[in-house]
Amino acid sequence: RKLVPNPNKTGILTDKQDYSFLDGRPVPLGSGVKRRVMKQREYAETIVKLSKEIDFAAEKYNKRIEEKKAAKQRKIDSKLKPKGHLLLNS
Repeated sequence: RKLVPNPNKTGILTDKQDYSFLDGRPVPLGSGVKRRVMKQREYAETIVKLSKEIDFAAEKYNKRIEEKKAAKQRKIDSKLKPKGHLLLNS
């Protein structure tokens, strides 16, 4: 059987407010809801930070590859020069 490991951790009874005001004012968050919101906010901040690091690393890697290709091409271009009568005719 597939049961939730802790049925009191999430669900309609733990995520919703216990009461509501008749005039429509918002109800203060419970301690468990507030804790979960803060934990989710921390997760989101961590995810954003790590994804920025991954993007930076990928960009740096691609730049390094392009620099290696350019250096290799410069080396090839400097080695292959016309000689003799080909140099005089052009």
